[in-house]
Amino acid sequence: MKSTTHGYLLLTAALCLAVCIAGCTGTPEEDAEITGAIADLSSGDQEKELAAINTLTAIGEPAVQPIIASFASGDNKTRIYGAFILTQIGEPAAAPLVDALDNPDEDTVLVAKGTLVGMGTVALPAVWDGVMEGNAATKTGAKEVIVRMGETAVPFLEGRLISGDADDKAEADALLLSLQYTAQLQSGGINVTSGEEGAD
Repeated sequence: MKSTTHGYLLLTAALCLAVCIAGCTGTPEEDAEITGAIADLSSGDQEKELAAINTLTAIGEPAVQPIIASFASGDNKTRIYGAFILTQIGEPAAAPLVDALDNPDEDTVLVAKGTLVGMGTVALPAVWDGVMEGNAATKTGAKEVIVRMGETAVPFLEGRLISGDADDKAEADALLLSLQYTAQLQSGGINVTSGEEGAD
């Protein structure tokens, strides 16, 4: 039992250090509260985990970068809770999540994509910035997020078609076609062997 407790304390300390190096920017007290709450997300104590979720959600934007940093250094429970918290924080978390789409850590990228999809329309302006202004990895990830959003993204994309910007129009048109093709594929309306529309 003693060695298990010691191991948990070492893991918690390592997680807190990694998170703070990557994202702490507030006062020492706030940083300590954020890193402690992130560590508590995987404590195994349901009351402590719920309190940590509530604490981080209430802190809001200052907790966003440390939570994203925890996707690489934490466990699956930390990632799941962290993604939920970021969806609750909403718009302030969108741009940092888009920035994370080119993170070298695969888990961070996967969780960032899923969280943006879950955020829905509130994330679309930041995701669109990733499509138009990001590097290759960010562009690809942002386009995937929009396609995974499906019908949720259609009104936003239709708005880009009338924006007056040629690049916006071209990207929006391509993504709307991707959404249409994906929807047809999912409904069985396209024969994936021949590429033709399925027979009635």
